[in-house]
Amino acid sequence: MQTLKEMRQLGLLTQEQYLEIRAYVMSHPSPEQITAMPAHLWQAMLHADALMYPDDEPQPLH
Repeated sequence: MQTLKEMRQLGLLTQEQYLEIRAYVMSHPSPEQITAMPAHLWQAMLHADALMYPDDEPQPLH
């Protein structure tokens, strides 16, 4: 959750995206469930992650 907060604070996620992703993760806590989150949320997280960590390898959309 700390990374999500940081993404929100840096303006990489909107407040709405942050709240939606947070709610999803809180109710679907297993790694398998998290990677199965709705595509629009997963895409927002991947985009924010790429901006935070530009040297990392991109992760595939599930």
